[in-house]
Amino acid sequence: VLGPPNNRDNLETTLIFENSLVPNSFGGVNNINRNPDFVDEANGNLKILGSSQARDYIAGELPIERDFEGDPRPLGGGYDLGADEFRP
Repeated sequence: VLGPPNNRDNLETTLIFENSLVPNSFGGVNNINRNPDFVDEANGNLKILGSSQARDYIAGELPIERDFEGDPRPLGGGYDLGADEFRP
């Protein structure tokens, strides 16, 4: 974050988490603070398992038509939390 050269000590940053799996309560909308049931977190596979509470967590419409892999969203009864939509 850059600000005016003489005012960098007075900068404030606000992060807003929405529709996310976050490790503590950050407030925001549609966040969960639970084990997301990743396939293999230790080895970097952050896709969610079919048993994940993040599946179909968000009902209604979001302006998100594709996940980070380009797969259509939502699949199933609602949007999944996170960047990837569960695919069986």
